[in-house]
Amino acid sequence: MGRNREHWDLAEFDVRERWRSRPPKEFPSPWACEWGFDEYGLWQSFALQGQLEGNDNSGSNHASNSQDSNGKNTNIKNKTTPTIKYKMRFIPDGHFLMGSPEDEPERLENELQHSVTLTQGFWLGETTVTQALWQTVMGENPSRFEPDNADEQLPVEQVSWDDCVRFCEQLNQLVPGLNANLPTEAQWEYACRAGTQTPFSTGEKLTAAQANFYDSEKQKQKIDRFGGRTVSVDNYNPNPWGLKQMHGNVWEWCADDDQKKDALRVLRGGGWINFAQRCRSAYRNRFHRDGRNDYIGLRLSASCSPQ
Repeated sequence: MGRNREHWDLAEFDVRERWRSRPPKEFPSPWACEWGFDEYGLWQSFALQGQLEGNDNSGSNHASNSQDSNGKNTNIKNKTTPTIKYKMRFIPDGHFLMGSPEDEPERLENELQHSVTLTQGFWLGETTVTQALWQTVMGENPSRFEPDNADEQLPVEQVSWDDCVRFCEQLNQLVPGLNANLPTEAQWEYACRAGTQTPFSTGEKLTAAQANFYDSEKQKQKIDRFGGRTVSVDNYNPNPWGLKQMHGNVWEWCADDDQKKDALRVLRGGGWINFAQRCRSAYRNRFHRDGRNDYIGLRLSASCSPQ
């Protein structure tokens, strides 16, 4: 869905009161190639030239900043295919209880519950970053797992925090004005909870039908915990704000460092290899900033302020 920018009436397309009362400062953003609304709220996507087999693998692709007849920024290099798109959803400002209550099962001491207020809305990726997008931006794919078919969009993994910072820097050169970054830990949990206060955005429990993790059925069948793998970023239903796989599949790096050790960075969400306890909304993990593993990936955030 797209429209001429000067005729875009944000209020006309709001679907929930919170979008009407706290809209982004600019919509669509100059970097958007597609935008619209659905039952979860506002969304917009950017696009990049994908890499064909045999193409230059240097990662130096540069996107144009042209507009079509509807005023859309294409951000796509001419005469290239395929096109890699990444959808981001608007997360309004607000406040929430971060951490877990003392009676939450399997909680840890570092999950102290406290009130947090986010004063500015932001954009957050509907999914984690795919291998295709990483390949397009960086010119290489470090992931262990390979797609079973051309339609399967696996998340990139085996990326360190430092790798992700470099990825964002390169991406921002390719998509001017995007200002992509890793979400803060508070932004991540706020978006993960999406207004819920239960251990998971799905409720008190997490099932194999809702996320990719080492569930109780696999345990009963004595399936090797290390024999799993990632699944497509589009698998499973989204949370109440339209975000997919905030629980399980791959851990997601956050911008924050560990307050006790500067060399450590925060991870959230749990991975395909973990029990449900580590996939809870409040669970906090940490790892060396240069560490990599096949259950660690990333999700992008972006500011709402015009750049």
